[in-house]
Amino acid sequence: MIVEGANRNCKILTDHSYKNVGDLIPTRKVIFITDDNVYNHYPDFFQAHPHIILPAGESQKSLATIESLYRQLLDKKIDRHSFIVGFGGGVITDITGYLASTFYRGVPFGFIASSFLAQVDAAIGGKNGVNLDKYKNLIGTINQPSFVICDTELLQSLDQEILKDGIMEALKHFAIRDGSRFDWLMNNKQAILNKDDTILKELVKTAAQIKVDIVNQDENESGIRKLLNFGHSYGHAIEKLSGLSHGKSIAIGMQMAGKLSHQLGYCNKEVYLQLCEAIKAFDMPINSDLPFASLIDVIAKDKKKVDASIDYIFLKNIGQASIERIPLTTLSSLRNI
Repeated sequence: MIVEGANRNCKILTDHSYKNVGDLIPTRKVIFITDDNVYNHYPDFFQAHPHIILPAGESQKSLATIESLYRQLLDKKIDRHSFIVGFGGGVITDITGYLASTFYRGVPFGFIASSFLAQVDAAIGGKNGVNLDKYKNLIGTINQPSFVICDTELLQSLDQEILKDGIMEALKHFAIRDGSRFDWLMNNKQAILNKDDTILKELVKTAAQIKVDIVNQDENESGIRKLLNFGHSYGHAIEKLSGLSHGKSIAIGMQMAGKLSHQLGYCNKEVYLQLCEAIKAFDMPINSDLPFASLIDVIAKDKKKVDASIDYIFLKNIGQASIERIPLTTLSSLRNI
């Protein structure tokens, strides 16, 4: 798979071992950015490569972290002719992409995506960024890495709860673009949760392909790429206010988006219930007890809003969604159901 970016093309590699990353890097000075969780799983790999280790967690996605990393890169004599590799989940790839895109006005970089969420979504598409306070990805760039390695061997070490976080993004991809794959996901639920490598490889390839196809039509999210935000307006607000994981927050956000789609006549009740049942099948939540007014207040500050409106993603059928610009006040009508 190839993401055709404005600045460079990016190879999405689902059959390439992370151990052979050197094959993809030009002969130049290289440094790896990772977190302590990934380092602890693969110490032998990092002992053989220059690296910087960050604490794990969303709190690292800050300008303070980026400033610290700039100084560490200078100390390690990294320059614009070097190469930076982010080895980790979505937090590490976001940080590394932004770091590399802005250091010396742009240093070549690539990713080894170690989480399922990163392999099917977060590491693909060229969005790189950090948070401002608790507002997600408010500061960033769109700049493609040279490659993304999606090696399913790395998924075997994942805690099942982290795996399910990523499954919610795959479920989202299928819900908006591929109904047959949505059914396939449900039919292979147990094999996925058991980390059957053959099934995981197929899941990563098919989910990643949907994102690649969409990004190739709309790299800068001016049109069809907005479909990938299904469930994310409510979901990001829930994540900010509750501290729930991204996957759990998006699960609830998709349920709320599906409910609003049903309420406003974009889909029938059966489609909405089918979405809910799929989320619950992976033991993910579909409801939140957060004050609704607080969610709306956060959404009103979302970077995706346009004045008093927002481009919102409505589910029309399993495998089909649409982008509609609606007043922010329309989101408040959800609680009337």
